[in-house]
Amino acid sequence: MKRVLIVVSLIVAAIVLGLAGLLALWRQNSSPFLSKAPEHGMVLVIDVQLAEPEGKADLGALKEALGQRLSRRVGPIYWEQISPARIRIMTRPVSPEELDKIKRVSCRSGLLEFRLVHEQSQELVQSNEIPPGYELLKSRQRRPDGGTVTEQLVVKKRPEPGLGIGSIKQAMVTKDNLGQPQISFMMHPRAAAAFAQITRDNVGRRLAIMMDGELYSAPVIRSPIEAGNGLVTGQFTLAEAFDLANIMEYSLPIPITVVESKSF
Repeated sequence: MKRVLIVVSLIVAAIVLGLAGLLALWRQNSSPFLSKAPEHGMVLVIDVQLAEPEGKADLGALKEALGQRLSRRVGPIYWEQISPARIRIMTRPVSPEELDKIKRVSCRSGLLEFRLVHEQSQELVQSNEIPPGYELLKSRQRRPDGGTVTEQLVVKKRPEPGLGIGSIKQAMVTKDNLGQPQISFMMHPRAAAAFAQITRDNVGRRLAIMMDGELYSAPVIRSPIEAGNGLVTGQFTLAEAFDLANIMEYSLPIPITVVESKSF
């Protein structure tokens, strides 16, 4: 019996070690960065707005975010710092249309904001009266019949505190009841706690969900959301939804500007 137990233990240990080795190999091979520049492909040159002259922490966080964001779309990238505030990014060849999309995806900060909608929003829109501290925003939503409707809302100018860049832990594309793409997200613990407090304090009110200044939806808070999860819905295609989820999950810690984009 002891020999059987020993043999079984050895087999289990071998399996565990094997799986650990495969996991380590997978992590090694899943790096978003290339060790050397490709001979042919596309190149983006970006300028970064550093908060400090050195900005090593900002650049490190930016490299990780853009590396993950772009590698999901085009594969591993080559990252080269060519001046204190200028970066060259190179990757595989792409079409002119894809290059333009990659440029737009690269520039977006991915800032997800939550702003309360005024409790008398509909009346204020009809009377064209916007109170101080609020602004008039528009969103497009799909109707059950497949059409779209544009809604105007009176929304706070300032986002609710405790939620900003780096709040999203994970974002993925799912489907709604009509089979349309939507983005499901999960927050990091600190942001989830802030989100829970906001939803506890405002049950019954609408909460506008915005990214990079654009209003996507404004659901009614039916009950406190304690787990830090939510949905972003809107008028976008499946490809756009994947790009938005990618941008949300890997938000940029500092602003950037693409100053050059071309194939080589």
